[in-house]
Amino acid sequence: MAFDPIRGVCVLFGGSNGWPMGDTWEFDLGPVASFTSFGTGCVGSRGIPNLAAQGTSLPRVGSTFTAHITNLPWTGPALLVLGLSNTSYSSTPLPIDLGFLGAPTCSLRASIDDIQGIVNVLGAATWSWTIPPVPGASFYTQVLPLDPGLNALGLTASNACHGVIGL
Repeated sequence: MAFDPIRGVCVLFGGSNGWPMGDTWEFDLGPVASFTSFGTGCVGSRGIPNLAAQGTSLPRVGSTFTAHITNLPWTGPALLVLGLSNTSYSSTPLPIDLGFLGAPTCSLRASIDDIQGIVNVLGAATWSWTIPPVPGASFYTQVLPLDPGLNALGLTASNACHGVIGL
């Protein structure tokens, strides 16, 4: 038996049950859970909002995944966008530059398939999500904190993150 690091599987060849066998078997645990950042956010009143997994939390089937958001304005609501794509939102290609809405240097990087309000406590927040039983599925998140007076739209944007649901 040997581990194939290129494909991430264990391979077993041969064996015997009283007779020599020439079988080959592979063992694969399935998709690996991950949550990685991509793209940059735009500067708000306390710097660039940052979205990341909290501690060692990962989106594993049957668990609750928790993300941590920092550098939010001291007070006020924030919206978390949860999407299934980072390439298009409806028929519009992503990322979308939000400058035309009055938020220069800000971009929407995830499709808006769900929007959830998150509670901002002195510039930080957490978001928890019960992971559905769909190993291998990808999701994309981004936080849009309201930051009145910063720009004409009154919001900024965090970095975006790509999650893969794993076992």
